[in-house]
Amino acid sequence: MIKQLKGYENLYSINNKKEISKLSTGRILKVFKLNGYDYVSLSKNGKRRKFKVSNLMAENFGFVIAHRYREQFKPVIDFENRYEVSNHGRVVRLAHTNSYGRYTPCRLLKPSLSRGYLTVTLFYDGGANTYNVGLLVGRSFLGMQVNTRVYYISDNKQDNNLKNLTLKKYHD
Repeated sequence: MIKQLKGYENLYSINNKKEISKLSTGRILKVFKLNGYDYVSLSKNGKRRKFKVSNLMAENFGFVIAHRYREQFKPVIDFENRYEVSNHGRVVRLAHTNSYGRYTPCRLLKPSLSRGYLTVTLFYDGGANTYNVGLLVGRSFLGMQVNTRVYYISDNKQDNNLKNLTLKKYHD
């Protein structure tokens, strides 16, 4: 599958084999290593910038490549086009164009600690709410029902891995 790079349409394309090519020549760009990561250099309007190949893959194919640990990402319920959460408890803001027409790339959110739980702030149409990461994982992967809550199997409230979460029914 080949897609044109977001923000660099009609200049570069990327395929699912992590190969980036220049559309005008059809040549595949050379990848270079920096701090153990694969980078590629792209130019637009005379300005040259370095990009991580894994970030370009995430932005253009809508997922984060984490095959090493079998990490899977699913859309966050009620934020399907904005955020994704992984079975390891990582939350990603997807690439999008903001209300001012400015392109913002895909980014991993840094959780905060609140009452022993890891939380992230998710933004929507002019507002923001803070959510427990375990709740986001539970809603996306376990399919929460009415009258259910997410509970941690171990006593570690900061372990938001899907294997450490379970649903239990409660009564009002």
